[in-house]
Amino acid sequence: MLTGLDPKEVVEYVSVLDKGDNPTKFLLGVLTGRDRIALMSTFETDDKNPEAYYSTVFKGLKGIKNLGGKDIDIITDEVLNTLPTIVLKELFSQLLEINFMQKEERKN
Repeated sequence: MLTGLDPKEVVEYVSVLDKGDNPTKFLLGVLTGRDRIALMSTFETDDKNPEAYYSTVFKGLKGIKNLGGKDIDIITDEVLNTLPTIVLKELFSQLLEINFMQKEERKN
C-alpha cells in the first residue's frame, strides 16, 4: 500500500560536524512532485548539473534554527552562501532520503 508523502512534513537535521551543546537545526521538507521529477531527470540523464543540487537544497530547506544564534525562516542565496559546502552536501543527501524513501525505509 502506498502511503504518499506529507507535503507539510518537516524533519529537523543536525550536521554531523556540529558537536556543540546547542546545535544548529536545519528544517528539511518535502519537495513538490514537479521538483522531485526534475531532480530524478538529472540523475537519469547523467547530467551532473550543480544547479539541480543547489535548487534541491534551496527548495527543500524550510528554515534554520540557531545559525550563529539566529533563527532563519526565509532561505535566500545569501543564507546558503554562508553554509560550508560539506553541510550543503549533507542537506542534499538528507533531502533525497526524505523525498525518495518512505518513512519506514528511513527508520531502518
